[in-house]
Amino acid sequence: MTNWPSREEWADRRRHPYWDGETGCPFADKFGHRLSDYATTEEIAALIATLKNLYRDMGREMRTAKQLAAERGLPSDWLSFRHLPEAEQEIAARPETLKYERHDINRLLAVIRDDAYDAFPPQFGYSGDAARALMQPFVDRHDAAFKTALAEWEREREQISVDDAAWAEELERRRDIDAYLTNDWRSPPSSTGSC
Repeated sequence: MTNWPSREEWADRRRHPYWDGETGCPFADKFGHRLSDYATTEEIAALIATLKNLYRDMGREMRTAKQLAAERGLPSDWLSFRHLPEAEQEIAARPETLKYERHDINRLLAVIRDDAYDAFPPQFGYSGDAARALMQPFVDRHDAAFKTALAEWEREREQISVDDAAWAEELERRRDIDAYLTNDWRSPPSSTGSC
């Protein structure tokens, strides 16, 4: 026989089901998933232009950083310079850091052009403080929409019936499942009800 949750646990799970990134957001249809849901066409165009300029500026800074590291005779690979003094580590690491930041800005530009907010790299990868600051207004708008959708979904869930009739239906569903699992049932139980 199945170890079923108590009525209190059942009621709580019915009104507050578990979900995460693996199970999927149960209220995903209640908020936008495109950048254009949180930014105007003009804001997106300005963002793209600013990120392109940042990318170019970082390219110039990367060339300068490489020259400085080379002039000081510092190694260019991560494993070699981790034994250097901290000040020299920063100089040696800067070209590589900028390379990753530029790579992530390029990825970010592709996502923006595809209008795919949900595809934003987590925390924008290594894209740096400047790129993160440029994205923050849109992230804030998305987060506000998400929180509003979550609150609405939670209010809706609180209205789900957990009265005696719903509990009786749940007990019948459990009897059907237990009978099926003990081979006393000739066909699979229906999928009505919840946990």
